Amino acid sequence: MAPSTNEQALDAGIEKQLTDRCLEALKTIAIKAEIMLDHFIPQVVNSKKLKGKAKGMVITQNIEAAIRYYQAISRVLNDRGNPFKVVIAFSGTKEVDAIEYSEAKMKGFVENETCDFFDKDEYRLLIVANKYLTGFDQPKLCTMYVDKKLQWVLAVQALSRLNRAAAKWGKKTEDLFILDFFNSVDDIKTAFDPFYTATRLSEATDVNVLHELKDSLDVEGVYEWHEVEPFVELYFDNADAQQLSPIIVTAAFRFNSEFALTDLQKADFKIKAKQFVKIYDQMASIIPLELSFGRNCSGS
Repeated sequence: MAPSTNEQALDAGIEKQLTDRCLEALKTIAIKAEIMLDHFIPQVVNSKKLKGKAKGMVITQNIEAAIRYYQAISRVLNDRGNPFKVVIAFSGTKEVDAIEYSEAKMKGFVENETCDFFDKDEYRLLIVANKYLTGFDQPKLCTMYVDKKLQWVLAVQALSRLNRAAAKWGKKTEDLFILDFFNSVDDIKTAFDPFYTATRLSEATDVNVLHELKDSLDVEGVYEWHEVEPFVELYFDNADAQQLSPIIVTAAFRFNSEFALTDLQKADFKIKAKQFVKIYDQMASIIPLELSFGRNCSGS
């Protein structure tokens, strides 16, 4: 019995919805791939983190997503002159868009050589779905991009891939970075709580907090922008202390004597200044804050 006109229309509508969702998913992956590389290239590769040896991992929801991320990241890298190579890892074969993929076919070397090849300097990113989330020991791994639901012990095991010591390359806690597109702070805290006496995670930081702190510091008048701007230029030109000291002394005189600030006002200023530096450093590792602040944070 031939399908009715209504059934054909319904089938066409469902097919269009599926196509639209697929295209939207591809677009989302492409955007996230750009975000990852906008961070990884300047903050990890170009900054010579771990003496130029630092590596990253992209954790995806499933094998199909891993393949699509591999393709999207490879396209962006090609557009940027291929500054490094990327590796994908998954078991078996997977058909995507009527093409059958395997790990060996995509990488050009057999599956059991993945760890050895990823250890080479030219390979900087490893894309996975489930493979290598546990038991993978790569000391140069310091950055992780997560686009997958991580729960309970899997969350602990996966994120702990970054904890491998690497004294040879000067690896520090400050070198570790995770950008999570999927899990909330509460999700990760819940996963870690059974395994640790205390799990402390800060809430998400709004860049507007920086503007508010800056405005609060500016109003005190301890520094003037006609002093800050030349100080910044001198500092980034590696000027010696004799050139920088007069500007600092002027601000210090206002803070300590001229404005007759109370001890409480001084303490408040110091706390806010430290908060600004800490949050700015955190946010600068994710987004180029000069777009909203300028290099000297003047807002001009």
